[in-house]
Amino acid sequence: MEIRASPKTAFDTSPPGKQNQTAMFEIKGIIHHISEVEYKGEKQFAVRLFVLKNEGQYTDYYPFELTGDKTSLADGFEVGQEVLVNFHVRGRQWQDRWFTSLSPFKIEAAQGGGGAPDGPPIDNALYEAQTQEKNDVDPPF
Repeated sequence: MEIRASPKTAFDTSPPGKQNQTAMFEIKGIIHHISEVEYKGEKQFAVRLFVLKNEGQYTDYYPFELTGDKTSLADGFEVGQEVLVNFHVRGRQWQDRWFTSLSPFKIEAAQGGGGAPDGPPIDNALYEAQTQEKNDVDPPF
């Protein structure tokens, strides 16, 4: 399964005078998890998490955070379904800590549906054998 992200540029929907140029991305993947809507804080702010999974050479998970009226975007989708997600990458600071979130604004079923990989499967045993010597070095994360 290939997950592709392609940057686009657009202005956000903030009120005039407070608009920032923001990056928009599009990604295709298989839904791994969809949470129920949770209500947080005194104002009962709605938050919902869904996760896309990439089963390529390495397994990657992409957690998306739906907030406010966007929590309904995940309605009608199921775990295992292939989807196309358009999203913004957001960053913020809180108490000397930095946070990044993936904020979707559109989710749709991928063309062709189903969760079958687009290309031939990757032979993990062959890959591990070819890279065994390189594993002596710790990864940079």
